[in-house]
Amino acid sequence: MASKPTPAQLKRLRQVAEGKVYRSGSSWIANFFIRGTNECIPYTMMGRMHKAGWIDVERKDDIFYYDVVLTEAGRRLLGQSLICLLYTSDAADEGLGVD
Repeated sequence: MASKPTPAQLKRLRQVAEGKVYRSGSSWIANFFIRGTNECIPYTMMGRMHKAGWIDVERKDDIFYYDVVLTEAGRRLLGQSLICLLYTSDAADEGLGVD
């Protein structure tokens, strides 16, 4: 399992947490999309996040479409990144340095 996501992966994890990402196709070499847009996500990124244990899929009623969901590890990881962002934001508001 990878220990630290890239900023681009964190962005995707947030979109997954918001329920915006779905997959069309039955394998990880498939098309991933953001709901309500024409934006396609590279399957290589999604495959790496799946292999890291951060995301999985749940089959919808339709046999061809799957919701991408966070695993427990993905939820913990995303929660940790939010705590770090809040901490550094608070420190910046107070004019403090963060080591």
